[in-house]
Amino acid sequence: MKYDFDMISVTPDEFQSKYATLLSVFRMTEQAAEKLAMFRDPLTTWALSGASDEVRECFVASGFALNCRQSTDRAGHYAAKTENSRSEVLERLRQNVDALPDDVNWNGFDIDVFFAVAHAAAPEADQKKAVFADARPALPPIALMPADRISSRALSTPAPGF
Repeated sequence: MKYDFDMISVTPDEFQSKYATLLSVFRMTEQAAEKLAMFRDPLTTWALSGASDEVRECFVASGFALNCRQSTDRAGHYAAKTENSRSEVLERLRQNVDALPDDVNWNGFDIDVFFAVAHAAAPEADQKKAVFADARPALPPIALMPADRISSRALSTPAPGF
């Protein structure tokens, strides 16, 4: 089981930037900035989904989503820009786990290994890649001549009397 997780913005960063003033007017800036922790490994989320209600509620209350996502980050690394929110969610989880009874069913999820992996993970600078940097047009541009223009025509016959 792999315990790597990512912090995902509830509201995309581009939306927050573009509509910052509007979010402020409606006092939704904090809500829009919320982040959820999501595991990368489907087996990890499967284990949590089969754990006892107390364990699942503990993770949700701490800021985890009980589903997974594909990630481009390397194992043992996370996006540096999420360091603060990651630390906050781990601290909440630690407090909530400490409050759990000893006899809860973890369904194979090893909380001690999870915390060891989470604290050993290292931040990694955001490496934005230009997806289309090497793309070249497949065909040369077409120059339209006056004869190539399409004249507009009615799509239907007008009703009688018009």
